[in-house]
Amino acid sequence: MENDMTIDKDKYNEIYENLKNIINLLQNMQTNAPNDVKYVTVAEAAQITKLSEQKIRQMIDEGTIKINPDFGRAKRIYIDSL
Repeated sequence: MENDMTIDKDKYNEIYENLKNIINLLQNMQTNAPNDVKYVTVAEAAQITKLSEQKIRQMIDEGTIKINPDFGRAKRIYIDSL
């Protein structure tokens, strides 16, 4: 019986590139941000999670993702809630 869990070369390369992008984003956040920063913007959260900004906003509205209310209309998402 053939293994159904095989990944073709193109899919493997796509997954590998996505993981490299995530690692680069996380490293940039660590090096560019002060140690006390605990939140990201909607756009940054979308890049990290590979979800759309609309989906991130929907998750905020549903309460799935915690935001910092001290910024008024600007959405600042706690990194640890991603």
